[in-house]
Formats: sequence, structure tokens, C-alpha cells
Amino acid sequence: GRGFAGNVSFLRVRSSPRQHHTTTLSNTLSMATGARWCWTLILAVSVAAVAWLCTALLQQQQQQQSSSLRGPLPEVAQPKLLAEHSDEFRRELVQVTDGVYSAVGFGVANSVLLVGTDGTVVVDTTETVESAREVKEAFSQVVDFKAKPIRAVIYTHNHVDHTLGIDGLLDLDAPIPDIYGQAQMQKQTNEVAEMSAILYARGMRQLATVLPPELQINVGVGKVYRMTPDTHVSLRMPNYVFENELWVNVSGLNLLLKHSPGETPDQLVVWIPEKRVLIPADNFYKSFPNLYAIRGTSHRDVLTWANSIDAMLQFDIEYLVPCHSRPIVGSAKVRQVLLNYRDAIKFVHDQTVYWTNRGKTPDQIVELVHLPQELAQAPELHEWYGHVAGSVRAIFAGYLGWFDGNPTNLRPLPPSQRAQRFSKLVGGVEKLFNETTAAFEEGDLHWVLELCDLLINNPDVPEKLRQATTDLKAKTLLKLAEHENNAPIRNYYVTFALELLGKLSLDGTPPQQAQPVMRRTATYDVFTCICTNLNAKRSMNVWSTALFVFPDRNEAVKLELRGGVAYHHMAPTDSGDPSNADVGVAVSIDYEQFVDLTLKLQSPAKLYALGKMKILNGTVLGLATFTSYFDNVATGVNPE
Repeated sequence: GRGFAGNVSFLRVRSSPRQHHTTTLSNTLSMATGARWCWTLILAVSVAAVAWLCTALLQQQQQQQSSSLRGPLPEVAQPKLLAEHSDEFRRELVQVTDGVYSAVGFGVANSVLLVGTDGTVVVDTTETVESAREVKEAFSQVVDFKAKPIRAVIYTHNHVDHTLGIDGLLDLDAPIPDIYGQAQMQKQTNEVAEMSAILYARGMRQLATVLPPELQINVGVGKVYRMTPDTHVSLRMPNYVFENELWVNVSGLNLLLKHSPGETPDQLVVWIPEKRVLIPADNFYKSFPNLYAIRGTSHRDVLTWANSIDAMLQFDIEYLVPCHSRPIVGSAKVRQVLLNYRDAIKFVHDQTVYWTNRGKTPDQIVELVHLPQELAQAPELHEWYGHVAGSVRAIFAGYLGWFDGNPTNLRPLPPSQRAQRFSKLVGGVEKLFNETTAAFEEGDLHWVLELCDLLINNPDVPEKLRQATTDLKAKTLLKLAEHENNAPIRNYYVTFALELLGKLSLDGTPPQQAQPVMRRTATYDVFTCICTNLNAKRSMNVWSTALFVFPDRNEAVKLELRGGVAYHHMAPTDSGDPSNADVGVAVSIDYEQFVDLTLKLQSPAKLYALGKMKILNGTVLGLATFTSYFDNVATGVNPE
């Protein structure tokens, strides 16, 4: 992602060192294509030995995932304004107008029901099958689905909180309804597979998903992200896609689906002219927009986002039905909030570019760009979710990349050397720790975080002092969280603090959640991720090729190791012929079984013994050797 490197010390950074330093799937629907290569388990000639080892590792993984939280947990006071903001997400089926209902508070995102003459349309499906079932139960209070079944589902974009609940809404014994999405949705779903592990960890921090209920408040645009180890997800890709716009008529409902890139490149808005209803996807919600997500995201085209909102203003809207937060009613009010939203985005963009062109660095621009008072006081622009400072940094990086223009930063000292020299400058690590403790007592908390990092990064710090510093950093984060009204930052502080204290570990998405998404990910993109897990040091002198044939997809992938580099190509499915000297080892396996192997839902020894995984060329030991050059990574579904 651009703008935030993951260090909590830089979430609220100010420019003066001693004076309080201040700072979709495009990206989401991503999941566990981090591909835990279970094939590395095939290290024994004996099938029985391999089976025993697979079973032991599977049990260990399940134990780890069922014991993430370790108590007792600290008490953390809730910031008053953020706690009050939770009322925006109180659970309710809101009737917007005749035949239009918004299910608010059932998941992080809303699900919208459109009732036609002989059927219904659902826009977005929430994040889990369980929450979607509760949505359907609420919808059933106002419509008889036997008389008016779901004829179509519309995804506003690829983020998982809008797509992964679909099977909870459908009658799976009946024909699957048409599913609509913008043409880039599949690409966005596959695109960030190689970053899924870190996006999962950072996403869980941003959304507080792994926190116990007593430490959760809300996520800024929803109450609780309900994806937990006990919930289930589903994914069905659209069978109807379009580029710019598409008029459809479903059960007498005349709908315009219009491409409206913003938070993600595949956003679409839904316009219902006869009812004067606009569903704006995630291009509008009641918060300053998330122009950059601290979980990590590729560059969001902020100027295009503003232009998409400007295009919405061309509709004669009476009812604005966001996919996060409550509906807004009244043409004058709708127009004003959209104007405010457009102008706020445009202001932050233009002023960041203005100061960038005058040679300012991101740290300096953050101090210069603040919303005009009229916009800053607008309720829909409070920084519950996005924040201006983080947006400034992301816009700068989106245009100019990582280098801020200061030549000092072209060849910076490594963090360890900088930490050592700073400690020496102030008289040693003990004195620096005492200064850090004093700053904490004075309430200079952002400065405490920076000093803690200097101690933690210093290899000369004794282990006992390092642990004391780590505990102080965690204590500081919890203290900051008590006064932080930006939900993602507050949640990141609390979750990271619990990790530092050893109370919490992020073990990766439960396999049953990753499985349905991974099964619908393009084969090529899965192997893109596998390549990023190559241990370059271990494979530096290795030149070898393996072929993986997937009969059910009529696909094959050739994976080459070339002296520390992994490269893959789609290959002819018959290239696993034993006469093919170019391939050292070849395996045939159905893609769904391959997914289950990577997620440790199946034992490779069992599949091999049952003939569901066949060695076409080479040996089992050869396969084990080849795959041993790849490290394991934690699997993860990318959240909103």
C-alpha cells in the first residue's frame, strides 16, 4: 500500500520531533492465495509416515487458530464520540420508499432490497453467509420470497463485505439468479493475491475483527466486521458484466448500472429513475472518505473519485441509499452532502498537488492541508473512517512514489544504526529509556512511540530493557486509543498493543473461509502468489521445472526455478508426458483438491494414496524437493 508502512508510530505523525508528531476486491475479495504449500510435507517415502505428519500439522494449525486470544485482557476506555457514532449502524430494516429497503447493521455493509412485480433484486450481500441469512429473514418481513423470489443480485464492487454472504440470501435448491458486476471485478478479485497474508493481518487490525466484544466499538462505516473463525463465506462471480453502463429490467424494475470508479476501480452505482433512488456504492458514506486504507491498498484515484460523485449530481435524486451508513432523504439534503463530499475530496487532492509542486515533503504538506471550516464541520465529513493526513500522504505517493524529495532519504541509515547512534547521542540506552518513561508520565504519547521504536530497533538493548520498552509501547498505544475517534486508527492501536503484550496473535483466515474464494480465483494468479513465496537464498543455485495439471479446469501451469527466481506460464495440458525432458516433475490434480491441499483441508498422502493426485513425471520425492524451496505463508481473506 501507499502512505502507511505498517508502523503504528506513524499513524498520527506530526512534523516537529519533540512536539507531538501527527499522518476493494480493487484490492479486496482477495484471499488465501498465499498458498501454504502442503506438498512440502511429502518428505517421506512411506505414505503412512506422510499421513501421520500431515495429521499432526493440521491439528497444530487448528489449535493455533482456536487460541488466538490469551487473557486477561486490559481495560480500554471508549472514546465518547466514536462510541456515539455506533448509533449510525443500529440494526434496522429501513424502508426508504415504496419497494426499497436497506438492511442496516446486519454486517459491516448494508444490503438493499428492491421489490418488483414478480420478483426482487438484492444489491450487495454482506460479508458472511450468517449475516446474509439474517438479512434475508428481515427482508422476509416485507416480501414473500416464494411469490417474489430473488431474480438478480448486483455487486456494487469487489470488497468482501459486499460479496461473500451471497449463499445466505439464495435458495440453493433453485436456479441461481443472474449476478451483475462491473467488468473489472474479476481482475480486482485476483490482483492482490500475492499480498494477501500481510493485507489480512493489517486488515484485522484496522477492523478490530479479532478483538473481543468488550474492546470493539465500530469500524467507522459499520458496527462489527462479522468474519470470525465460526462464520462462513461464499462467492459467486457475476455472469453479467459491463464496461460503462447497462440498463436492465428485472421484474418491472428499470435499473441503470453505471461504472463509477472511486474507492475501487470496479465501483458501480445503481440508479432507479422511477423511484429517484441512487445507491452510490462505497463512493459515499457518512465519514470523510477512505482515500487511503491503513490496511494497505494500491493507489486510489482520488480525482476520478471526485469526478464520479460529480456525475452522481446529474441524477435527480430524492433518496440516497449508501452501502454503509443510513439512507439520506430529500433532494436538497442529498445534493448538499454530495457537493460537500465531492468538494472535500477535490480540495485535499488539489491542495496536496499544489504544495507538492512547490517542493514540500509529505510531512510538511500534512501540516498545511486542512479542510475549510464549512466542510470540516459537515457531519458527513467527520474523520470516522478516512482521515485527511493519511489521504495527503497517499496522494503524494500515488503521483511521485516513495521518495519525498529530501536527499537525506535517498540513502538513509538502517533503523538499527540510527537507533544505536541516537542512544549514544543521549548518553546510552538506559538514559533513553528513562527519557521515554518520563515522556509517558507527561502524556507526550506520540513522542513515546518514536522513542520506543529507537530502543526496540537498537540491537545493543538488553533483552530485559527491550521487553520493558515493548510493554511501554503497548501501554502507550492503549492510552492513545482511549482518545482516538478515527475507528481504523483506534482499532489498529488496540490490536497491535495486544499483539505486543502477547495477548493476541493473527494466525490467518480459517481455511473454510478462504476455500470458496480461492476456488474461484484464476489459476494463473494463484501461482503468481506462489512465486512470491520462493525462498531466494535457499534456491539461489537451483534450476528446475515442475508442471501442475488441473484436469477439471483443462489447464496446466509450468513453474520454473531459475537461480533464485520463480516464473510460471500457462502450459499445454499434455506437457506432463514422461518424454518431456524439460519437466523434472509433473503432477495431475483437480483444482479444488489443489486448493484444499494448500489450505491443509486435505492430506496430500491421502489424496496420493486414493489416486486423486497423480505423479505424471518424476517422483514424489522429486516433488517434495522442488516445493521445499518455497516458504509457507499465512493464508488470509482481504477485508474491506
